[in-house]
Amino acid sequence: MKKYKKLIALSMMTAMLTSPAISFADSNMVGMDNGVLDSKLTVPAVIEQRELTKRDLEAIDYAKAIMKDYFGTELKSEDYILDVFYSSDYNDEQFPKDKNFRENISVSFMPKSENGGGGAYVAYYEDNKEIISVSNMNIDYEAKRKMTKEKGHEIAKEFLKDKTDLDLSQFTYKVFEESPYNQEYVMGDYYYQRVHEGIEYDGDFISVSVDLSTGKVVSFYQNYTKSLKFPDATPKLTAEEALKIAKEKFTSELKYVTSPSDEKRAIPVYIIDTAFGDAVDAHTKNIYYFGGPVTIEKFNMTPDEVSNLTKDIKPIEFKAENKGQAVEAANMLLKEVYGVELTPKVEYSEYDPNNVYVTYKDTKAKLEYYVSINISDNKVLFMGRMPMYIEGMPYDMPTNQKPVINYKQAYEMAIKELAKIAPEQLKQVDFEQVNYVYESNPYTPAEYYFTFPRKVESAEFQEQFIDIRINGVTKTVESMGIYWDDKKTFDSLEGLIKPEQAMEKFLSDKSMQLRYTLDYNQTQKTGEPVIKLIYSLVSKDGHYSGSYIDAKTGKYIDYPVMYAEPAVAP
Repeated sequence: MKKYKKLIALSMMTAMLTSPAISFADSNMVGMDNGVLDSKLTVPAVIEQRELTKRDLEAIDYAKAIMKDYFGTELKSEDYILDVFYSSDYNDEQFPKDKNFRENISVSFMPKSENGGGGAYVAYYEDNKEIISVSNMNIDYEAKRKMTKEKGHEIAKEFLKDKTDLDLSQFTYKVFEESPYNQEYVMGDYYYQRVHEGIEYDGDFISVSVDLSTGKVVSFYQNYTKSLKFPDATPKLTAEEALKIAKEKFTSELKYVTSPSDEKRAIPVYIIDTAFGDAVDAHTKNIYYFGGPVTIEKFNMTPDEVSNLTKDIKPIEFKAENKGQAVEAANMLLKEVYGVELTPKVEYSEYDPNNVYVTYKDTKAKLEYYVSINISDNKVLFMGRMPMYIEGMPYDMPTNQKPVINYKQAYEMAIKELAKIAPEQLKQVDFEQVNYVYESNPYTPAEYYFTFPRKVESAEFQEQFIDIRINGVTKTVESMGIYWDDKKTFDSLEGLIKPEQAMEKFLSDKSMQLRYTLDYNQTQKTGEPVIKLIYSLVSKDGHYSGSYIDAKTGKYIDYPVMYAEPAVAP
């Protein structure tokens, strides 16, 4: 499963560049390598199928040539399912491409089964075939390192020198201190950030991964723009002045989190929220919003208001103490929530035999439903529906559909629906919802997602919650779930430090650092890359110290993380 996840992750690396038409091929076809075009794409039913074109074959052949050149790997089409993505086939009125957008093509070689060997991935610009990303996923993730990470870095640098024309003097090598969890990981990952006049620019970077058990480079990715206009590198205020401006937006909120030393126990902490204050424009001296100007909408209800809203809602009652009763309960829930009666298929969770998972297929509506019930505590875990893909009947995802209800209406509907399956939990949650409307992305979504965290006394415990997804077009529930554990114990809220003390602790090791950033909002408006000089919040020693302050000791809560060290020369 690891290699599947890795391949998907690599495909996502170019998601910002491509959201393309898709063509999948079962490479058992005749003529894949010799240019014959009479084969059809035949793949699992979840994937769109069409005939191969000459363009497809050219892309596949080029990807094979790159894999051989970069890694010495010869790929045979018959060993893989192949897909080809074209950014030129994708156009979205809501997210238009800027005039400097470079069309690109990506090819994935996916193993036919989980045990079918590693896959491969190649992405390149269509105009000059310059490589964006290339990866060889034939990796033994259980292997042990046979060389140091420093030796792997030497291999990575030699690869960049041999296979690219990138000028590394324009980049700074970022050293990452590995957590104990990563020190046994067979991969060595090496990351370079672009700099201009000694200031890092977050829009351009290079990454190389080396298999430290074999000493071979297995992946390369670059995001590099040759012609950029950088603003004046001289700030109009100092780092201290920038921090003073930024901290006015910081908040300190009391919440519960699971104890790092005891997963059965929750402890009170102050969480410092810097979401809208961690960057300051170094020229205008204003708070810099990475997503562009934002309007914050808050929705909340008191317990009395919720009681009034749900007074006519009758909770769905059932008894599910064994498999048979769980199936009957699932059938009833399906009828009550979705108004359908279908034939159930029963499965058990591989993690907990008490979790009974029931699925249903509606071939006429091309929908699949699911209900999960725990028979040890007689509770619904989650339920919902999703598009069902049937061979020969590819599901047509709705496009350009507009919702018929707004955020507030969906919010009230969500509470009413949850009152049917989670009435007891609904009495113990925080109802406040915050909706962020960005100027750069003002459209109303077709679906609304709400999460109501558990509240113990006056503090939220966000690790336990009930959630729901509402379809704003059809006014129906797409999914809802209860993520709850009544066995969790909560430390008292007595003897706490003050919020101001937690904030003081947080700020004691923080400073503001100059960097260049790509302003996506302005870039989209102008069609040209717009770069801003900003101050962003960092820890003074270069280590990430987190934002959780123990509400009783005033110390940081440390969870295993990867810490970034200060940048050094390549």
